[in-house]
Amino acid sequence: MTQAVESVEKRESSEAAGEALAAFIKRYPKLWVITGAGVSTDSGIPDYRDADGQWRDMEGTFTAMLSGPGVNGVVLSLRDLTQLKAAQSELHRLAFYDPLTGLANRQLFRDRLNHVVRRSRRSGEAAALMFLDLDGFKRINDTLGHDAGDELLRQVAQWLEGCVREED
Repeated sequence: MTQAVESVEKRESSEAAGEALAAFIKRYPKLWVITGAGVSTDSGIPDYRDADGQWRDMEGTFTAMLSGPGVNGVVLSLRDLTQLKAAQSELHRLAFYDPLTGLANRQLFRDRLNHVVRRSRRSGEAAALMFLDLDGFKRINDTLGHDAGDELLRQVAQWLEGCVREED
């Protein structure tokens, strides 16, 4: 058992060594589907929960050695990708969404606009673009402060999200 498995499983390698194949299959039924043919497979583990019941993103190599001399089991090597995937997700959010409102930023807007224009040209279907201007916003920032202006932007963003479909 690798260090990643030890940290996720909350048990030592020696505890898992020699684990009965039936117990292994019961704990990882979808993994058995992957390795049941007795071939080595590089894959993620679907629906993996750690010893604390938390979902984990795992990557691993599984080799069914059911007829291997001295093994008669499944050799499993895992790598925990949970923190890496969380960091990638956060980088994506920072790159494409406004941190104050959570709405798409200019870069994501341009990308989506280009996509809609290309799709509209291909299909001949019409597309619409809505432009909003908050009249007097500068005055709110100047007289009530930036915190009030930020709160107004958050409320408008929340209102807008409630008015449009997710795919819009």
